[in-house]
Amino acid sequence: IAACRCFRRSWTSSTHSCSSFPAKLWCCCCSPDCSAFASGARPSRGLGVTDVAPKGSELYEFTVRQGDLFSAIGAPVYIVFKDVDYSDWDVQDRLDAIEAELINNPYVLGRTLMSWWRDLKTYVVMNHFGERINGRIPPNKFYQWLHEFLNDPGGALQGVGRYYTYDVQLKPDGTIKASRYLVYSIGLTTASDYVSAIEETRVIIDRSGLNAFPYSLFYIFFEQYLT
Repeated sequence: IAACRCFRRSWTSSTHSCSSFPAKLWCCCCSPDCSAFASGARPSRGLGVTDVAPKGSELYEFTVRQGDLFSAIGAPVYIVFKDVDYSDWDVQDRLDAIEAELINNPYVLGRTLMSWWRDLKTYVVMNHFGERINGRIPPNKFYQWLHEFLNDPGGALQGVGRYYTYDVQLKPDGTIKASRYLVYSIGLTTASDYVSAIEETRVIIDRSGLNAFPYSLFYIFFEQYLT
């Protein structure tokens, strides 16, 4: 398989120009027009990343060190939500379903899931147990208790909510503009593993029907191999 010849070099085409990109970017990630791809070559999904990425590139070095030192755990994957009414019980059920499926997804390490929604529910149980309705957060109490959770100075959950400050983005009126979960992928090694990880996670999110999408650094490169 021909390696990308434009790595760390400026190049131009009728539709793309890598000269505007930082030199550290691997041009194959951003364009199909570089030399290896212009010839019609496509690396097999069975090849490992180190078979495809140029030696010395950041992707190559990351993969080598990942395999040598942290083979059991892979890159972080974010699940990003936007314009979702979290106070709605149906939405909450869908969030629960996403978490359950992520935990059972063979391409992620379920125990690494960091979910503000899961920890908010724990906070409510510990601080507002008797105020729930059928074990649920009353819609008219959702944002009041959310803000308590995010600003908890160190009570029942030892201030865990404050760690989600950057994962829950609020509008001026105090409602949620966007939020995200974090979970780590397993130690992926082959192109086929990476592609399957993307596909499986997207199926879970799409099935929820919520305005959400998964994202990880390796999605940028392996997006081109999705069928």
